[in-house]
Amino acid sequence: MKKTIISTLAIGLLLFHPVSAGDADPASVGPTSAFTEFETTDPSIFPNDADQMTLQSNTVEASSIESNQCKYKGTFKGQYYGTAYGPWSFNISNTCQLRGTAINDEGSLLALNGSSSSDGSLTLVAGSTSSGATFSGHIKDNGSISGTWYQRADNGWFRGQYVSAPKIGSLSQKEGKPGDLISISGSNFWYVPNKVLFGKTKAEIVDWDSYGITVAVPNISVGPNGKSVALKIRSFNGKFSHPKKFLILPADATE
Repeated sequence: MKKTIISTLAIGLLLFHPVSAGDADPASVGPTSAFTEFETTDPSIFPNDADQMTLQSNTVEASSIESNQCKYKGTFKGQYYGTAYGPWSFNISNTCQLRGTAINDEGSLLALNGSSSSDGSLTLVAGSTSSGATFSGHIKDNGSISGTWYQRADNGWFRGQYVSAPKIGSLSQKEGKPGDLISISGSNFWYVPNKVLFGKTKAEIVDWDSYGITVAVPNISVGPNGKSVALKIRSFNGKFSHPKKFLILPADATE
């Protein structure tokens, strides 16, 4: 079906060249876009991707969040569908504030602003905070996200996935014997445990949350001088952290 482009009348709209809506179903799309108002707080359309677009930013005051850490921190990407359709991407910060962008079926860029709660529910607005489309959804343990959106008589649904790779910040120690406990700090670990590997050997997980992991050094056969291996984290979404060098000492090594 050939898509009809309708000129936007909203005051202050910032227009870009039309952008493809990807795998959206044309049969579910109405003749005009429900999203027509523009307001941005984030200069990145798709964070961490090579394809970026720079925008002028307007400051929007964030609502207060009690916790200073958010287990959902990271980047989510997906598509929205209905009487308007297109790709979206947003980041959730340490304080569960949500900032990102979406592109509608006319190629216009829209700001996303909102927040998530400790139970995984989230609410955000696309475009103007007073008259933009409202999105409501939920984040699941497997990192998937889904929900619905509405704006006046227009409505639809959306879905997406957590896409951030784990990042190792530091290790409590860079060498140790089998059984020693090692604390790993960093970000994007997600709150559901997966794997920590010393070389190709899986370590026993003692503790795991979105910002820190404690593991026991696995029992690996090494020589008298020990063995240097690559320590890395595998997230639930199949992505790996960059490796950190770790020296596994002989089990009978003295302190």
